[in-house]
Amino acid sequence: MELQCHITRRLHDEHEAVFSLNARVQRAFASAAADSLPDLAAPAWSTLLRDLHAALEFEIAGHFDIEERALFPLLIEAGAGDMVAILDDEHKVIRAIASPLIELLRKAGNAGLTATDWRSLRALGLELAERLEAHARKEEAAMLPALDTLLDPEQDRELIAAYADGS
Repeated sequence: MELQCHITRRLHDEHEAVFSLNARVQRAFASAAADSLPDLAAPAWSTLLRDLHAALEFEIAGHFDIEERALFPLLIEAGAGDMVAILDDEHKVIRAIASPLIELLRKAGNAGLTATDWRSLRALGLELAERLEAHARKEEAAMLPALDTLLDPEQDRELIAAYADGS
């Protein structure tokens, strides 16, 4: 995808990172038995869970925030309200899955998961990976190209600066 704006390229790069992480989550969680707690202290598991936790904290807090606060209003103003409504609804669903998942990831980091917690972690992880993948693909196909044609260079500079500052 040939994107012209800094903000759309940044979001695209983050989507690529999500696709990569989702593939790792799906491979690991799908191959692990649902009824048997794996050794989450093993390097492969601990790295994956740490990466997933960090990505969720950023994805929810940063990526979704810039979209909802700054980009969705621009798209609505440009007549893409239907697309924004779908993406915003998906943000709500993803947050609803991510919230308990983040708590379970914290427990896993403290070696506090029970077998029941593992089943929940595994199920939520797989569901999140599937939903986040589909969501990011929609943004890649529709939102990023729309923004790339909509934003002028000054808006783009302001948005990327605000995103970099976390504001």
